Order: sequence, then structure tokens, then C-alpha cells
Amino acid sequence: MRRILCVALVVSTLWAMPALATTQSASMDVTATFRVPTSVTLMSASTMDFGIYHSGQASDADATSVVTILSFPLNRTFSIFTDMGQHPANGWRSMVNNTDIHLQYALYKDPGRLQEVPTEAGGWILDTTGGGSSVTLYGRIPHSQFPLESPYLDSVTVTVEYTP
Repeated sequence: MRRILCVALVVSTLWAMPALATTQSASMDVTATFRVPTSVTLMSASTMDFGIYHSGQASDADATSVVTILSFPLNRTFSIFTDMGQHPANGWRSMVNNTDIHLQYALYKDPGRLQEVPTEAGGWILDTTGGGSSVTLYGRIPHSQFPLESPYLDSVTVTVEYTP
């Protein structure tokens, strides 16, 4: 027990001795940049796939698409709107087959499919606290259409707009 106490005292005494080296000091700047998104980044929109629609079908065919917004500015309102697609006809969005036969459909912003997605800015306003988000678009092919058996396609541009 006595040896341990002696060693501890010697070590403590050595640490308390004045340092023989000189010391130099310099200042160092420290900075950080916080970046708030200043624009909207639209990451993706999933394919709206109605599956098989039978010619003359008695019921509507419904489908959805999720639009993912990667980032947008903090505490802003933004609006979402779409164009009429590549093949509008008679006031409807239309998918077409390879022989230009049309199959009409509509896009909605609510699951009950009562409010159509607007085709102009300001028609569908959403509030945000910033970051990322997703929005579901609801599609419907009205019943009683008589298309030929074939794949039908269209492409719609989804736009997200905000006021800086």
C-alpha cells in the first residue's frame, strides 16, 4: 500500500512542474452556412395505371399517382397544376393508342373525384412548413367508352409553383 501512494505523489509532482516549451496562439474563423431552399424540386410522379379497361365498361375505372416534391421553401404556399396532356380532345384529357383512337380520362385532387386538378396556377393551393412532401392525384376513366383493344398512353406535365 505504501508503494502505490509514493508513485502517485511522484506523478502528481511531475505534472505540476512548469512547462519548458513556449506557446504560440492563432485565431481560427468558424463559419456555417444554412441554406433554405429557394426553389421547388419536383422529384418524381408515379405512373397512373388504370389497368385493363373493357370496351363499354359499365363502371368508371379509377387510378392514382403520387407526386413527390423533394424540397420547397420554408413557410410558403404553393400551387399545383397540370397541363391537359399530349392528346386533349373535346375538353377532356385523352390517352391514345397507336392508331390515334382516344380514351378520355380526368384528373382530380380529391379521393371522391369531385374537384378536378386545375390547369392554371393558383387553382390548388397548399401550405407548407418546408422540406419535402407528396401529393396524390386521382384519375378516372368514365364508363361507357368503346375503345379498340390496345394500350393507351398519355403524358401530363405536373407543375409546382410558389411565390418567393
